[in-house]
Amino acid sequence: MDFTDAERQKVYDANAARNGGDCKCDYCGQEVERRLSREANGNANKVRPDDAQIDHIEPRARGGHGSAHNGAVACRRCNRDKSTKTMEDWDDELRDFLEP
Repeated sequence: MDFTDAERQKVYDANAARNGGDCKCDYCGQEVERRLSREANGNANKVRPDDAQIDHIEPRARGGHGSAHNGAVACRRCNRDKSTKTMEDWDDELRDFLEP
């Protein structure tokens, strides 16, 4: 199940509260910016690494739902890398992934 606009907003609000008003990736800590979706702004090729995205902590593919407590703010890089992995599956890969 996807996030409703209200549940998505709750995830962003909780993230900002934890980060002094800034929006940061819950996984790597990079500052991210909330932008209009690619479809809404009409430019499907204009994606940026600091795009804020909402990730299902427990992936939809594994039964995760779209409520705020299953959501995390993620940078594009982390969200794409985590993909449909659980946090346990991704945790071991994350250390290597985030190293320069």
